[in-house]
Amino acid sequence: APVLYVLDCLAFGLGWISQKPVMKTTNSGTASYPPKNLQQNNPPKMGGNNGGGFFSRLFGSKNNNASQSADECYQNAINAKNNGNNNDYIEWLKKAALKGKTDAMFELGEVYTEGEGVDVDVKEAKKWYKMGADKGHTRCMLNYSAACFIEEKYETALKYAKKPAENKYFDAFAITGICYFMKGSKSNNDDDIITAYSWLLKAVSMSNPGGPDPHDISMDMYKMALVFTGYCCLSGMGIPRQPKKAKDYIKKAASLGSVEARDFLTMAEKERIF
Repeated sequence: APVLYVLDCLAFGLGWISQKPVMKTTNSGTASYPPKNLQQNNPPKMGGNNGGGFFSRLFGSKNNNASQSADECYQNAINAKNNGNNNDYIEWLKKAALKGKTDAMFELGEVYTEGEGVDVDVKEAKKWYKMGADKGHTRCMLNYSAACFIEEKYETALKYAKKPAENKYFDAFAITGICYFMKGSKSNNDDDIITAYSWLLKAVSMSNPGGPDPHDISMDMYKMALVFTGYCCLSGMGIPRQPKKAKDYIKKAASLGSVEARDFLTMAEKERIF
């Protein structure tokens, strides 16, 4: 009981001090703080909300954060972003992600991929994408698949591209096609090349490459898909050899700025491949 009495008295004193006007000198003269419209005329009651509020803020903030749900943490992240507070945005995203919010995992991957207020960190981005991918978040699966594809981990890339492809993300069509082509060309497997060609044809049929919809194929992936569709047409593995079609696909990629396509066309002209 004596301890509680002391705490109540301390809370009373601190609560009163925090609300008592303090005179401050500013450039325009002397003003009181807090502003008069925020000052309370009545002193706080002992053991009332002021004291309890103080100790709640002092000792209960961590518990309050701990008790917040993943959705609440994610909403706090959105609010922080809207208010331009990037540090709080990232911290709340992490709290939401660690509580299982897959949208937060995806956004953290994007933050570290794009360097939004932080240094670009591919390893950190992959960590969050994989965490979301393993929980079934489609766009995390797509981005993690792309990361594995870049690292030439084709089996893993195919595994994670499956659901995005089923959901008609055109980047997943391209990743799937290119992975099958690389597998087939290394193992001389005609079936893999046939599968690659069917997926790549879907990818290059996209009418709006580089568009704003997440389902649209990215321009870089579109150019790669064009090049590899051309390679399929030249391979003669599982499908008839079609040099003219191959040249058309690869020329289109070159016209869009693909260095690989331009280099291949130069070499093909010298070697009379077409």
